[in-house]
Amino acid sequence: MAKPFLELFKKYEPSDSDRNVISKILEYSAKADKEARIIACDVVFDGYVPMSSLFSIENAIAKAYELSRMEIHPCFKGISFDVCYIEHVFIELSRRSASTNGFFSGAFLEKLDGSEVSENDDTLYISLRNGGKNLLVSGGADGMISDIIEEMFGDRKKIEFCGITELSYEDLAGIDSLPDIHIPIPQEVREADIERTASATLTSALNSEPTEAIIDIDEGIVKCGGMIFDVSEIENVYNTVKDINIIPIRQANLDSGNFTICGEVFGYEKKLTKKQDKCIVSFYVGDKEAAHVVKMFYPVEKDEEYGKISDGKCIIMQAKAQIDKFDGTPCLNPSAIGFIKKKSKTDAAEEKRVELHLHTMLSTMDSVFSCSDVIKTAVRYGHKAVAITDHGNVQAFPEILAAKRKQKADIKVLYGIESYFVDDTAKAVFGENDGDFKEDKFCVFDIETTGLSAKDCKITEIGAVLYQNGKVLDTFSSFVNPHEALTEQISNLTGITDDMLVDAPDIDEVLPKFLKFSKNCIFVAHNATFDISFISKACEDLGIEFKPTYIDTVSVSRYANPDLKKHTLDAVGKYFDLGDFNHHRAFEDAHMLALIFAKLIEKLDTEGITKISQMVEAMSGSCDPKKLKSYHQIILVKNLTGLKNLYKLVSYSYLDYYHRHPRIPKTVLEQHRDGLIIGSACEAGELYQAVLQGKPWTDLCDMAKFYDYLEIQPLGNNQFMIDKGIVQSRESLIEINKTNIKLGDELGIPVVATCDLHFNEPTDEIFRQILLAGQKFSDADKHIPLYYRTTEEMLKEFDYLEPEKAYEIVVTNTNKIADMIEDILPIPDGSFTPHLDGAEEELTSNCYKYAHELYGDPLPEIVETRLKRELDSIISNGFAVLYVIARRLVKYSEENGYLVGSRGSVGSSFAATMGGISEVNPLSPHYRCSNCKYSEFITDGSVGSGFDLPPKPCPKCGTEMMGDGHEIPFETFLGFHGDKSPDIDLNFSGDVQGKVHKYTE
Repeated sequence: MAKPFLELFKKYEPSDSDRNVISKILEYSAKADKEARIIACDVVFDGYVPMSSLFSIENAIAKAYELSRMEIHPCFKGISFDVCYIEHVFIELSRRSASTNGFFSGAFLEKLDGSEVSENDDTLYISLRNGGKNLLVSGGADGMISDIIEEMFGDRKKIEFCGITELSYEDLAGIDSLPDIHIPIPQEVREADIERTASATLTSALNSEPTEAIIDIDEGIVKCGGMIFDVSEIENVYNTVKDINIIPIRQANLDSGNFTICGEVFGYEKKLTKKQDKCIVSFYVGDKEAAHVVKMFYPVEKDEEYGKISDGKCIIMQAKAQIDKFDGTPCLNPSAIGFIKKKSKTDAAEEKRVELHLHTMLSTMDSVFSCSDVIKTAVRYGHKAVAITDHGNVQAFPEILAAKRKQKADIKVLYGIESYFVDDTAKAVFGENDGDFKEDKFCVFDIETTGLSAKDCKITEIGAVLYQNGKVLDTFSSFVNPHEALTEQISNLTGITDDMLVDAPDIDEVLPKFLKFSKNCIFVAHNATFDISFISKACEDLGIEFKPTYIDTVSVSRYANPDLKKHTLDAVGKYFDLGDFNHHRAFEDAHMLALIFAKLIEKLDTEGITKISQMVEAMSGSCDPKKLKSYHQIILVKNLTGLKNLYKLVSYSYLDYYHRHPRIPKTVLEQHRDGLIIGSACEAGELYQAVLQGKPWTDLCDMAKFYDYLEIQPLGNNQFMIDKGIVQSRESLIEINKTNIKLGDELGIPVVATCDLHFNEPTDEIFRQILLAGQKFSDADKHIPLYYRTTEEMLKEFDYLEPEKAYEIVVTNTNKIADMIEDILPIPDGSFTPHLDGAEEELTSNCYKYAHELYGDPLPEIVETRLKRELDSIISNGFAVLYVIARRLVKYSEENGYLVGSRGSVGSSFAATMGGISEVNPLSPHYRCSNCKYSEFITDGSVGSGFDLPPKPCPKCGTEMMGDGHEIPFETFLGFHGDKSPDIDLNFSGDVQGKVHKYTE
């Protein structure tokens, strides 16, 4: 046990009797559900402790920490089970399974021979007075009782239910009172990975604020759960609601007595009893935080009044929780219900912010924000504009435009994407010094740190190798005392513990020695910018000038080893067959890197590269964007030129640079930047990462100049960086944001605050968590507040800034960016068919050629009329090119030996049949002779399909004629006016489909 029980619960002041019980604790473990405010402790006692004593401790701790529930699950060491303890077992059972509540009211224990109450050998006989054996067994109650007895006393008992075993509904109907029991701990709490022994998680749960309903009597407004209601005017539908002392739905339980709740109805069901005289109604009522089932009975004649309740209605309800007498589950029994109105959050600011970073459901498996809700919320807030920036795609553009038009919304949509940006101009060499790979000395080094941010994390170890022309001249290795505790994650990663550092020298002693060791050397490191950033920060803190030239071996490996997929230290070492090493320890990494560096130099030498300058020249423009690290970047469309350029960039990213996700290289972006506005994006952006790594100010300025605006976000968005030990504290995140603001101020670049929206309301977060859990993200349940904030909420997020500066980044600058953007249509109205020179002539020629082959020349009037009418309509509306493209694809497939199936309404087009696209003939049923081209049409409606015509010889030449034609009007395909865009569906064989795609391109 990490710490004494009372040390964990410091706010709890036990009585003398409680303290006596606590003194019997041998060991314990605790688990917490922070959201539900539940603490549960598994406790081993030295001897038996009465349930009343445990209740006293539980209630006192729950009161001290304002918990919804505190429970102690005991194990009594050295005590064998006796029937006198069975009440304790039943109480524990009620906590684990609500479905068993009520069955053991009045239960007693006896031997089958009727003698004194006890167990019989290893079997415990529980005699029921209210029946329900089948329900108990099917619900596993017998097994749970056995488990509880074994957990408490170490004895395993077989459970048999006897006595009155059949459930009598008539008897149950007469039961008015039920035992005072507890709602069980939710199953997810038992299974969640939050169990800790005296853990920080538990402490956090204990210190969090309870959730209560907020009631404004004067305004008649109630906020409970995740919803806001207007209760100023209640429309009573079931008795009269008299009490508005409301509690959140999550607090409504069997111990709550009579209470009042507000919520929205869903899952409404109603049916009649067998006698058809009563209505049985059940529905759920929820407040986006919790939900309860409601069950009620009333006479049929009251249905016109009471039956107004339905899905989507918001209600205020006075009720009491009870166990349903028929299925044994908890439910709410209402005494009064009234309709109320749901109030939606609004933005009351005089000048409102604009959201410039928002993901819809089209950000694949990452957002749960529908396009319709985006427009509704933005309009409700009164925001004049909103940006759409899905991950790497523009698929939401048509849907967001349709939503805007459907809602007749007066709002400007800012179209854009959050792209996966790669800097294909990135260098492998930094600094001004040239060097000779054979003549000069190189300091190959590695460091270990307390975290990933050079701004506020510390160096814990430096390891280095002095290398020259294939030889190791000297080595350097030293721990560094960071004067702060290492996180468990860092210790697991590096193998370094606090004990190993406690007597280590400080950085002000180690760093000068390292710099002396590496004097006049060119530095070499794997992911060199990371290691150099920590050395640079340490030099800055100690007032030491440090202007190194350094080589990043990751970039060199990408150039020298293009066949290698991964360029981690492990992967490159394995590629060169250099053996195993103790990865994530500084000296071992540095020694392995020296061996790798020697191999890389050998490879470069075969290309005649012996100097750094030659390597830089050779690598210029040769990097593969698919193998570079990608960063997030916001691209907004400024005008129609920018829209066209964005579409080009998206196409390039999928067709030419796709690897795991669609990438946009910096060189390609610069070629198509006209009409676009570029933002620095979130923590996954290039600039944020550079600030995080502590890169020199001049480097940050050079990087920031590429962007049209810089972006910062609420601290909660990046809380995960603290949880993972990437940064040390909230203050570290604030400092990163302030650095971005300082960059903007110095360079004259606007800094904007964005939410990085992935859902609408805070209560919608659970749906995204489910989405992420389905993709097996280990941190899917982490709280990340990526919801749509009002202006006031956003200003509050940046209250650590001066009010004027916060207003500038939240309101002024976001509006400034929105004003720079034209109100454009992402998809112009009208049809924009492709253009092929001579398409009309080609279609007409092909159709008449095939028609003459089937029906002769001249064509029968019915054929000529239908074909001319269709071609006139198709050509006049610009659809000829679509028919020609379809015909060419079909012909290409057939030339490769694969038939093509057409489907859908294209079969009603005679031009499609004659053009070689469809095999369905839509003319009236008819005979036609393949020899002399004679034809005979049946137009009186007596025949439905030409395939049903009986055999008939040609009256001219005697050849057996074919039956054809299916009487399908052309309007089925192109509409009554012939101007409907043709939807030609073709099914190609999988064997040739890829070739057809390439042929189409």
